[in-house]
Amino acid sequence: MSNALETLDLTVTYGPVSAVQEVSVALGEGQLVTILGPNGAGKTSILRALTGLERIRSGRVRLFGTDVAGKPAHWLVRNGLIHVPERRRIFGRMSVKENLELGAFTYYRNRAEREKHLKEVLSLFPRLEERLKQLGGMLSGGEQQMLAIGRALMARPRVLLLDEPSLGLSPQMTNTIYQTIRSIALQGTSVLLVEQNAHLALKVAHYAYLLRSGTVVAEGRAEEFRDEAKLASAYLGGEHA
Repeated sequence: MSNALETLDLTVTYGPVSAVQEVSVALGEGQLVTILGPNGAGKTSILRALTGLERIRSGRVRLFGTDVAGKPAHWLVRNGLIHVPERRRIFGRMSVKENLELGAFTYYRNRAEREKHLKEVLSLFPRLEERLKQLGGMLSGGEQQMLAIGRALMARPRVLLLDEPSLGLSPQMTNTIYQTIRSIALQGTSVLLVEQNAHLALKVAHYAYLLRSGTVVAEGRAEEFRDEAKLASAYLGGEHA
């Protein structure tokens, strides 16, 4: 399997502080990979570096074999690398439909094609179709997460980065969101998922990396981490790590 996205010895710093230290991860085409770890482990910093929102101090990033380290965010979006940030970041004073259409800004110039794709995205999120004219800021947290993912899908991502999609959601809404994430991956989009809820992420992922203090301390097939003892050992720095 060829890689859709990979990092080689990625290092990200904030002044004198290293947030990410020589991290190497790989996401195969059509694969769903998760990066796990506690708060402050460097998970979000990796995604922000991958999408041009943070400066990479050293290391390499390859998107479908092309070195893209240092490329600006808008270039990466145009080339299929789409980021759904933590806490959604939707536009609260714009309608649901306007938020979704904004996601297609760099991709579509033909209105008919855009409307066709909008219907495809809404088929994944029927609840959004019922609220197209409603302001984004009036949606529930779960609906806003649907909107953030839907907006990203409007850009037709080849690689989708998801940062804490379960954050602040009810268990029922979380399950709905994760069923959709699984569907997106099954349709062929490569997905890199950052999550604190390890058990949830491991149910849908093919492969997992465990990050602690900016460093990968364990990696392997997702099923290897589903055992409670092994997962605890990895988190605590035991034998599995």
